[in-house]
Amino acid sequence: MGNPSPAAIAIVTGGEGGIGAAIVSRLAALGLRVVSADIATAPGATGDEAVIRRRLDLTDAASIDAFVEEAGALGTIVALVNCAGIIAECTAEEVPGPGVRRMLDINLLGAAHMTAAIAPLMTRGGAIVNISSISSRLPELANAVLYGASKSALETYTRASARALAPKGIRVNSLAPGFIDVAMTDAMRTIAYGEGSPLRRVAAGRMGTADEIAACVEFLLSDQASYVVGATLVVDGGLALN
Repeated sequence: MGNPSPAAIAIVTGGEGGIGAAIVSRLAALGLRVVSADIATAPGATGDEAVIRRRLDLTDAASIDAFVEEAGALGTIVALVNCAGIIAECTAEEVPGPGVRRMLDINLLGAAHMTAAIAPLMTRGGAIVNISSISSRLPELANAVLYGASKSALETYTRASARALAPKGIRVNSLAPGFIDVAMTDAMRTIAYGEGSPLRRVAAGRMGTADEIAACVEFLLSDQASYVVGATLVVDGGLALN
């Protein structure tokens, strides 16, 4: 990513959430003009010179296409962070319902649509980071088994798209956070552990912060990670060690 030009654009989906907001702030501080896209963004929101806020519904192809057309007119896109994600409860014994299908649309298909639509606009090359989850590796969420499956699929898509886009100068990687101190993790923790604490299994002995995840995203987007292609960076405080 180097020293971004004034017209260099970074796009972050899920930019209003805990991790997404931290990523938006960090990239803006680097001098990038950041487009924060989230379904929670109020219609008509504009943001400021550094951060442009737009509403985006990743379950709606027309919404994605309209967003991409607008974002492409703002400048040269050099970075995409697919951070938007939700969790839907469903056990292995249940037939997946509409909530699970919506989760798959957002967690997997939305990221794939964004990648396919944005990559042709990265005319100077760039980098894409998909936010996965440690749940792709650990069967902790017995009441939300397809959440982890959606993230495993996202990591597989990361590797496939990395191979396809590398010749065009676009690196694709993913990042799998563990228990991070944000609202979505509170929901995951309740589903997996009830009133119990998962921290007993985290080697670091604490939850991570959104800023720590944002710092790792910055690295994956940077020129310092120029030889990192198709990888998944696990940032879980050692949770997967147990």
